[in-house]
Amino acid sequence: MKLKDGFILSAVGGEWLAAPVGANAAKFHGVIRLNESGAYIWRGLAEGLDPEKIAENMCAEYDGLDAPTAERAVASIIEKLRANGILED
Repeated sequence: MKLKDGFILSAVGGEWLAAPVGANAAKFHGVIRLNESGAYIWRGLAEGLDPEKIAENMCAEYDGLDAPTAERAVASIIEKLRANGILED
């Protein structure tokens, strides 16, 4: 799975926003707001990492984060992106 082309991720005023650009701007109206961990997951997907590797990396990055919690966070963000048509399988 990978993110569809035509979206950019930017930090704006202390939060992360994923916005459509180019042709996607006509199809997708609005932006997706992400917290820090959501942006971390987005960047992992943009790098082509699989969900398991993203969760593993999150555990190494965030002190006290356990694998089941990281896996649920990754699955939740992936489901939201899929529901909004932002992922290609």
